[in-house]
Amino acid sequence: MLFATRWEVVTIIFWVFRAIDFYPSYQRLKNAATNPWACLLLIVPVVNLVILFRCYAYQERYGEVKRLDKAGRIVAMIGITLLVAFLALVAFLMVRA
Repeated sequence: MLFATRWEVVTIIFWVFRAIDFYPSYQRLKNAATNPWACLLLIVPVVNLVILFRCYAYQERYGEVKRLDKAGRIVAMIGITLLVAFLALVAFLMVRA
């Protein structure tokens, strides 16, 4: 098949970018004292939020300190606030349906 449909092209582009994302995530998780092979969980829809949270919020050498710095706490507060707002919206829409 020489010509692909639009959705096949979108799927291929998605997986190419997902494959490119694995290596930086692997390095970042290793730097944040988390099992670096957890980057494979980026494929799982809900679990990827936990992995991305660790990539964004944990500072360098988190494994030695075991505490978030100021920037990490701010990112964590924003992330948790957005997650609670999203869950509240989903609950509201489910009750209303």
